[in-house]
Amino acid sequence: MKYLLLLLFVVISTALKISTENECHQKCPKHIAFVCKYISPDDCYQFFNECDAELYACEHKITFVNTVQGECPKRCKQN
Repeated sequence: MKYLLLLLFVVISTALKISTENECHQKCPKHIAFVCKYISPDDCYQFFNECDAELYACEHKITFVNTVQGECPKRCKQN
């Protein structure tokens, strides 16, 4: 019985995570949607433009699609 409850919990939490990511991907521009895995969909929707997304990724050690790992984009730092 204990294992059945644990399995049920894992299934439910996985389903919730997937639905949150899908919601986020629908709201956010595709090129920054990967960051949504780490923040709530509402935050994602509110605060992104391209530079914000790149800097967020760099500061949080997330590899951005167009950024060398560990290097914040220069054009964004200058703003």
